[in-house]
Amino acid sequence: MARYLLRRSAVSVAVLIGISMVIFLLLHAIYPLPGRIILGIRASPAQVAAWNGQNGFASAVPVQYWHYLSSLAHGNLGYSFKLNQPVASLLAGRCGRSLYLSGASLLLAILVSIPLGIYQAVTRNRLGDHVATGVEFTLYSMPDFLFLPARCPDFRVRHADLQLSGEPVDIAAGGDG
Repeated sequence: MARYLLRRSAVSVAVLIGISMVIFLLLHAIYPLPGRIILGIRASPAQVAAWNGQNGFASAVPVQYWHYLSSLAHGNLGYSFKLNQPVASLLAGRCGRSLYLSGASLLLAILVSIPLGIYQAVTRNRLGDHVATGVEFTLYSMPDFLFLPARCPDFRVRHADLQLSGEPVDIAAGGDG
């Protein structure tokens, strides 16, 4: 059992490193010169090169990836140049709402799934079981973009304090977040 857990942990770490590498390389393919994006199109090539050098973007991509991984291992999630603050503080500011919404959805899933599972176990291979299974498969496989727009306006009106943008919106004043 210990060998199995060790092997699964090693595979998980390898998958996480692989995913981070692919994302890192894709970001470098999309934004090869971050200084140009941050400073704008009016910045001179010397200013862009200086900014890239100061922020570690002038070194080779493998070196940048190594610095990224070592910073991540030490808890440094980076810096948002667009919002001009550390990423950790951005995440911390939104953590409460995320935990509230995740906890509420988990509670709702438990309150629905346990009684439904008991019902399906009691009425196995009967009409009610087949209908419940069909409804479950339909709702589970339905893309969010088909299901959620019908519920979002209702959610926004009832829970105006939990806007997805992170900022409270006064719905009575016509704000749309």
